[in-house]
Amino acid sequence: KVLHELTGTQDFILSFNTKFNKIIDIKTERLEEELRVYITPEKGSIDPRDFSFIPSRFKYDALIVLGSPDRESLGKVFEDSPDIFYEVPVINIDHHSSNDRFGQMNILDIAASSTSEILMDLFEKMSSDGIDEKVAECLLAGIIDATNSFQNKSTTPKALRMSATLMGKGADQQKIIRYLYKTQPLAILKLWGRVMARLRWVEESGLVWAPVLLEDFVQSRSNPSDIALILDKVAENYSNGKIFMVVYNETPEKLKAVLNPGNNFIGNRR
Repeated sequence: KVLHELTGTQDFILSFNTKFNKIIDIKTERLEEELRVYITPEKGSIDPRDFSFIPSRFKYDALIVLGSPDRESLGKVFEDSPDIFYEVPVINIDHHSSNDRFGQMNILDIAASSTSEILMDLFEKMSSDGIDEKVAECLLAGIIDATNSFQNKSTTPKALRMSATLMGKGADQQKIIRYLYKTQPLAILKLWGRVMARLRWVEESGLVWAPVLLEDFVQSRSNPSDIALILDKVAENYSNGKIFMVVYNETPEKLKAVLNPGNNFIGNRR
């Protein structure tokens, strides 16, 4: 199951010093937006100095981060739980040359077509039987996505050999192609249409760009995280462009630009 945020990563302990005043009963009550804890002391009242709030260890022994050049690229996973990335050992597996080696263990190979290729090497070294049909399909999806279905310069003989091996283990290439390239959410299609309608071409620099307004996200029911995919689609379908850019309103007062340097970038994010 794929989750977009970490939940329940850490327990917090309510601690009471009972040396001079025992606790004889504890009850909890859940309200709509509140949890109450009722504490009954043996004598009188509780001295606030006997009360403390202690964070316990994180519930995870290690974090494995795949295909991310830095912590910040993890988005909400890192933004909402930054402490865990500094308190728990991080295994960083990636093929990006821009990776900033943020893990305690860094497994990097910038010559690999994808992070999936690195993972397959690791699985095969650990056990020849470690890749079943489901794992094979996930790995093949990563290679197909990173190579833009074997169309960009990330495609290597090794990537093709690995893909053939994964298909031999049951990975369904046609299903992957269908879901990656032929099945797009309606929100993406609507946003893509709005971008294409405003597309502009600067011949001298080879820049292809378009503005996106806040109302475009509202009307298409999309969000700024979809921009990178839209840029990929534009780059795939307009070969004369060298640089592709979308400028959009992050807030009514703030503009943000997303760049895609054409074929030098497509498929290299994973």
